[in-house]
Amino acid sequence: MLRASCLWIGFSVVAILGTILGVTLRLSNPQTAMEIPGTYVSVGFANDRESKPRLVTCDKHGVIRFLNSEGLEVSKRQLPGIKNVLSFSFSVQADVYCVMTAMGEAVFGVFSTGEVRKQFKLDFVYSRLEFSHDGRFAWLSGADPVRIWRVSDLSEVVVPRPFRNNQTGTAVAVFRQGDSDVLASAKFPDGEVPLYDLESGDRMAPFVSDHPHDNKFIEVISVPNGRLLIGASMVAALVWDTETHEQVARLPGFGGGLGSRLAVSGDGRTLVYAAGFQSRNSPPGIRTYRTKDWSQTNAFKLTGEPHGDDGEDDYLYAIAVSHDGSLVGSKHGNGTVRLWVNSTTQDSRDSSSK
Repeated sequence: MLRASCLWIGFSVVAILGTILGVTLRLSNPQTAMEIPGTYVSVGFANDRESKPRLVTCDKHGVIRFLNSEGLEVSKRQLPGIKNVLSFSFSVQADVYCVMTAMGEAVFGVFSTGEVRKQFKLDFVYSRLEFSHDGRFAWLSGADPVRIWRVSDLSEVVVPRPFRNNQTGTAVAVFRQGDSDVLASAKFPDGEVPLYDLESGDRMAPFVSDHPHDNKFIEVISVPNGRLLIGASMVAALVWDTETHEQVARLPGFGGGLGSRLAVSGDGRTLVYAAGFQSRNSPPGIRTYRTKDWSQTNAFKLTGEPHGDDGEDDYLYAIAVSHDGSLVGSKHGNGTVRLWVNSTTQDSRDSSSK
């Protein structure tokens, strides 16, 4: 009887510790995500005053939440007078946010305080709302015309003509190359990534793949230093040197291609390549790469079961990575946000700092 009681007590202690440490145990496994309770329209990262990464989410009511690496809320803030949010993005460098509402409005404000700087009506609902890595530009894309603003004074940029009449594909990126601001487009389905001088509107030499199957680019993103541009086609992610136009890497695609998403850490060392579509032959997932040599460092599986035939719940709408590459956030079709620990990246940084 005494032995049985001891065993029961031992199992109870283990169960209690497992419950208490459940978040930590799940997060320490790089294959498992922490699902953040709630329904959200966006996911991103910002560093706190101690340079620790904070997951940033925004819900449709305009409530911004800041969570630590264990998925615990550390603070939250209500955007003043903003409701029915469709999308939300921000730039820590410029201390500015932008919101697109279901009422067809765009709102720019101060990220640290929530104060509104500019509010105006939109003619279309856009699927993409983004900032450049340096925080100098913000843009709406995924519908035409593409709209771009200079963040410093929120003046709107006159975009080149092809970006006004349904010729620009689904995603764009703005980056600095030498003395010029360059506008790149994931031009679907012509098999190239065209470039334009943002000031003059002149077309520049495009990035093109020599691979015969890389003919439909659907995502494009620049690395923070502006030296590299990454485009995701239906079958791969291609990396180009922006000065030489040479292709420096080709990363094989997965998960059906159409749902591809890209994100680069603020320090430029980590690329996150995600495939959003649920596919029996090629399941969706998230992969991380070291930009130094383009070696794969992690692979995360999307294991959520869809509630319908279209797999909407596990469709990956957005991906984000912390400044140091240690955390990855994903936003899914049912509005859930998941937090992943890129443990290989974190381990390598810890060892290099010793």
